[in-house]
Amino acid sequence: MDEDDLEIDIDVEEIRARAAQPTPAPRVAAEASPQVAAGAAASELPPQFARVTEGIENARLRNLVTHIYARQLKALATLAAVERILSDKGAADVLRLFAVVRRQCLDLLAYLGNAFESADFLDEDVREALDGMRFVISHETAKVFRPDFGRPQSRAEMTRAWGLLNNCLQQTAITLAQAFDAAACGEQLFSDYQSKVENSLALYRELNALLSKVERARASSGILLKHSLIRHVELFRDETMHFLMYRDWAEFQGFVEKLKGAFEEVESFDGALHEFALYLDTLIHHVSMREVLRRGTPAAQEDGAPLVRAAAPRVGQPVG
Repeated sequence: MDEDDLEIDIDVEEIRARAAQPTPAPRVAAEASPQVAAGAAASELPPQFARVTEGIENARLRNLVTHIYARQLKALATLAAVERILSDKGAADVLRLFAVVRRQCLDLLAYLGNAFESADFLDEDVREALDGMRFVISHETAKVFRPDFGRPQSRAEMTRAWGLLNNCLQQTAITLAQAFDAAACGEQLFSDYQSKVENSLALYRELNALLSKVERARASSGILLKHSLIRHVELFRDETMHFLMYRDWAEFQGFVEKLKGAFEEVESFDGALHEFALYLDTLIHHVSMREVLRRGTPAAQEDGAPLVRAAAPRVGQPVG
């Protein structure tokens, strides 16, 4: 492995800049048609991803999506190695691999930036999917690879970093597939997707706990409880928000900033809390309708809360 792969410390702005930086498309022999090029690349994908790309009629688009998936799956394969080492050895042995993941994510961001800016054959749905991928991957990559990432870290910290990146890459891969097949789902694309059950249960419980805190803060005239709520909302954003569908992240972050800004004015803050409570109720409703939770597993009932709540006024985007 190159010595450069050991350099973890980076400027977070580099990640954001690379998200919009063009990168040359993969070179194809002049005599090869787009159909041949896409077919050759697709043959290197796992069968479930090859089936997604084979259903894309436009050859140039099929080639583009194939190369995006190739980059995502390469990063996910490195993350799978990270997971194995974290399970067997611990945090000290994974920094080299995280350096590789970081470079793979930057390469993917650059490729997405080039596609978004220069591909004239993208329809609105595909452009929206690619733009969303670019946002969420740059967001999570910047969150993980902070300038202090190279310092010694615990297994828990490394595991959280792995989880953020793995979840991000899997969710964006699924969303891209859904741009071409609305029925595409995680279970079809990833063999380990059943582990999302635990994530959905954790999300459901944390959203309910957050809503309870919001309701208590609304009912209280004291300042300390309201200040505590702000800290709890920020903690949810940092530790649990990534379990939401990525298209909801920006809206949740907007509510965090709105609450923090309104905290100085009691009247404004109460109104923001009311709006946030409606938003949370909508999120909880949609999370409760996820397939893995509608099956009514015993673990889902441990906190005593019903899994299916009454439908709330729709404020935000569906969680899925």
